[in-house]
Amino acid sequence: MLTNNQRTICDELTSGYELRDIKAVGKKLGLVPDDYYRDGKRASAPHAALIVASKCSPFGVKAALENMGFDTSEIILDDYEVGNETPSSESSPAPDATLITDDESGDEPEPEPESAAAESQKQEQADAEEVGDEETFDPDKFGQYFGLGQTEILRELHEHHEKHIPTGASSSAFELRLPEGGTREVTGIPPANWQEILDLAMARKPILMVGPTGCGKTTLAEMLAQALNLHFASASCTEGMSENQLTGWLLPVGDAGRFVYVSAEFVRCFEEGGVFLLDEVDASDPNVLVVLHTAIANKFMMIPQRHENPRANKHPDFVLVAAANTYGNGADMQYVGRNQLDEATLDRFRIGTVTMDYDANVESQLIDSRVLEWGRAMRDRINTATLKKSISTRFLIDCTEMQSVNDSTYGQSYWEEKLMKNWSRDEISRIS
Repeated sequence: MLTNNQRTICDELTSGYELRDIKAVGKKLGLVPDDYYRDGKRASAPHAALIVASKCSPFGVKAALENMGFDTSEIILDDYEVGNETPSSESSPAPDATLITDDESGDEPEPEPESAAAESQKQEQADAEEVGDEETFDPDKFGQYFGLGQTEILRELHEHHEKHIPTGASSSAFELRLPEGGTREVTGIPPANWQEILDLAMARKPILMVGPTGCGKTTLAEMLAQALNLHFASASCTEGMSENQLTGWLLPVGDAGRFVYVSAEFVRCFEEGGVFLLDEVDASDPNVLVVLHTAIANKFMMIPQRHENPRANKHPDFVLVAAANTYGNGADMQYVGRNQLDEATLDRFRIGTVTMDYDANVESQLIDSRVLEWGRAMRDRINTATLKKSISTRFLIDCTEMQSVNDSTYGQSYWEEKLMKNWSRDEISRIS
């Protein structure tokens, strides 16, 4: 259990602060990047908030937030912390303590005299760096913050988090090193072929991601736009898809019902820069995609509906991404609703065709360990039985989320029921 003050700080940090802000607070109070790792896994924002709240002085965290410009008027800290023998005001920096920040003028400021608690915290940090990333939980490191029995509860919570609470895609992030120098934080977990896809996008080559259902193709396209700091838009391709979804419309929305040109998101990305995703591209009418041939291969495209300016010029920061379950050769036993794509279309994506699959590293961070163990075992049995069935990353994430609602109700029997809902008796018997 956290003390009252630590709980207040933890609740505050998880109420809307981004991961980078939480880490910035920890850095000001002596934490280092290794404090947020365990077994090679990066902490999510809620986990980082727990780490900062448990390792740093609550008054120091509040002062750091004030120093960073955040409103801390709603953070009410007790003068006495449960589990300590002395008031927290004597063992923690005062609420208005001066925090040493990077000096923009270049002159290094004189360090403030440190309290006994601050010196103790630095010593603990030095000890932790000497020992390294320990495999076992060390309750002594939290002695100044927790009372009797509380470290055991924290140990249980910590072990449960490491074993069964994966990092969510929305809160995971990684640092992308920019060619011009510096870094950019990207939300998500990069798969094994992330670097190839990023390099293709940096070279402004059309990209075709081909892989099974629910392996993260759409998510990866959004990550790519974030990494490149570009606008993102998409269109779901179908056999009934109109060319207007790519080129725009003439609609009677002007004065007195006058027809005016209304642009499509594809045109916006093409002319102004952005990442545009053609999702499920192998489900589209191959003739519709012919309209994109000039746009892909050249630096312009024609928009007949836009009478006053029919020529659209390609922006240097336009990136076209397509996602498919097949290589454009038509329907197969598993993806029966897919169409054969024109060879001229496929040739434009040739250099950028990337094979996707269920990524082990991504799954280990997004999926509960018990769900993942079951899912991988079922995949092996499906492959051995040569069944045309999928257990997607998306499905296993759904199982993880339902299990977190009620472990006993939505456990393994529930997963198997949902997985095999539309299977024949013969198919079920082949994996039993």
